[in-house]
Amino acid sequence: YYHSGAYQDLKFVFTMARNPNQYVMTIVITCLFLVLISGLTFIVPCSSGERLSAVLAIVVAISVYQMVAMDILPKGADSLPILSYFVAIELYLVFFCVIITMISLWIEGEKHPFRPNRWVYHFFVTICGTPCFVRRTGEWKELKENFGDLKDIGTDHLTREETLKLRKLEWNCFKKAIEALSMVIYWVAFFTSMIVIVIFG
Repeated sequence: YYHSGAYQDLKFVFTMARNPNQYVMTIVITCLFLVLISGLTFIVPCSSGERLSAVLAIVVAISVYQMVAMDILPKGADSLPILSYFVAIELYLVFFCVIITMISLWIEGEKHPFRPNRWVYHFFVTICGTPCFVRRTGEWKELKENFGDLKDIGTDHLTREETLKLRKLEWNCFKKAIEALSMVIYWVAFFTSMIVIVIFG
């Protein structure tokens, strides 16, 4: 209004900001705990029968949290919020855990009529399995104790029972190597993704 030869102005400043603690408490921390539990399922024996059901339950839980995150995030944004990338990465990691669990269950439950491929077995068990401590497992020790030199084990001189036992032990060592290598990949991918999200988020 006009007063004493000058106009008087009123200026209002509104500062609007979202409360990040809401997202941290309701989504981030819960998803982190679910992914940590999913990674720990690698140490659960497949013979327990609970490993696959536990991982699938975690997949369902993270999927629900992904829908919750999409509901509370702003719509129509030009770029995806960092929270969407976070939940998606967590979901992909758990999917990876499901795939490895299904492969392990297939190896353990199937009666294989043949031995593992020599090159594949050498790569996973000998090369990748050595730094993953596969040689410390009971399957590897039993295989070495019963069949001696593991570089070139032939089956011509073995009985049928010994051949079946050899196949079972080799497939079990192969499963242990896959699980150990997958666990390393899982945790490396998890911590790397977290570091990238924190730095660029």
